[in-house]
Amino acid sequence: CHSSKKIATTEKSVEISPELKSAQAKVPGITMDRLTAGSNTYAQQCARCHALKEPSTFTMEQWDPILKRMYVKANITDQSQQALIRDYVMAKSK
Repeated sequence: CHSSKKIATTEKSVEISPELKSAQAKVPGITMDRLTAGSNTYAQQCARCHALKEPSTFTMEQWDPILKRMYVKANITDQSQQALIRDYVMAKSK
């Protein structure tokens, strides 16, 4: 069956917040939901042992070995939790 009717499509323009735009520049594809979940996981897991550092305290390069060491010390073995924390601190890093 062939129809000559045209289907109209509309594209929505979605405005991205400056915070999300900045985060996506460092972690491409990160969403606001993931950023929020990462922030919550970071706070829950890391504040159990010490005061939280602002992610902007360190660069992405500095965070990498810190996170690897802290996952072991804090016994964070769940890879999805590790990824949430990593994405959050990397997105908010210096």
